[in-house]
Amino acid sequence: MPQTRLSPQTRVSSVTTDPTELTTRQLIQRIDGLKELFEARLTVLRELIERSKEDITSMPIRMDAKVLHLRDLHNEVFLGIDTRFKLNAEAVRSALEAAEKAVGKSETSTSKQLEQQQDNMTSMIAASETKIDAVRDRLGLIENRVVAMEGKGMGVQDQKGSQNTNNTMIISIVSAMIAAAAVIISVIVMKPV
Repeated sequence: MPQTRLSPQTRVSSVTTDPTELTTRQLIQRIDGLKELFEARLTVLRELIERSKEDITSMPIRMDAKVLHLRDLHNEVFLGIDTRFKLNAEAVRSALEAAEKAVGKSETSTSKQLEQQQDNMTSMIAASETKIDAVRDRLGLIENRVVAMEGKGMGVQDQKGSQNTNNTMIISIVSAMIAAAAVIISVIVMKPV
């Protein structure tokens, strides 16, 4: 029989097509190791997916809790501010009422003082008019005497006496005018008590 020559590829393929038992065991061990590795990774991924599901499911609940907490904080802060505003408004209202009462009392007191000053001025003016009338009456009497003396026609000696009398009358008239001016000034300057 003739021998056929096998090509190197044919030889290799015939040899490699039948793996040995040792090779097969090694392959099975490696495949089992890979299976365990993949199963472990799959288990971890499943756990992560479950956690993610739990997180996603619990997220609205946690958000609601946080929103409620923020709402409570917001209400506390603004309730405090609102309370302060109400207290300040009440304090301002009380202060305004007190100020209005004080102004009312001050106005009443001022009105009474003005009325009293007016009464005092009226009485002082009446007293001054009385004194002025008395001075006028005296001046009238003095004038009548001067006229009477001029009408009698006194002599030279009498003229000297008449001149003294005239000087006395002028001095008394000036004194009366000064007295009247002093009364008027004292009325104007005098402050009511």
